[in-house]
Amino acid sequence: MQSDHLQRLQHRVSEAEAFEASILKNLEEIQHRVGECSEKLTRLNSQMAMLEASQEADEELAKKMDALKSELVDAEAAYREQMAQESRLQKMELDAISHLKGARNELKIAQLKSGS
Repeated sequence: MQSDHLQRLQHRVSEAEAFEASILKNLEEIQHRVGECSEKLTRLNSQMAMLEASQEADEELAKKMDALKSELVDAEAAYREQMAQESRLQKMELDAISHLKGARNELKIAQLKSGS
């Protein structure tokens, strides 16, 4: 009976560890994508600054700027979405860590009570 309880608790700890590891992996991936989005925004803003300083004909310049503005809007939206997802994952990570600590503590207490 005691052994079953300890096994259930150990299983719970293992699941919590796996869940926390999964969240960390997802968080690392999203942070990489945030970095890529940030780099793209920097590049697009630089291109926009160069176009604004350009001496090209107005019609040609207007076409290029419209296309770039559209790309900038899309890139900013992607960046905001990635940042929101990163924030959600960070909150999930904190919850997972808390859950894992609780499961480990519960297991330790049960092990001490059983004398293992």
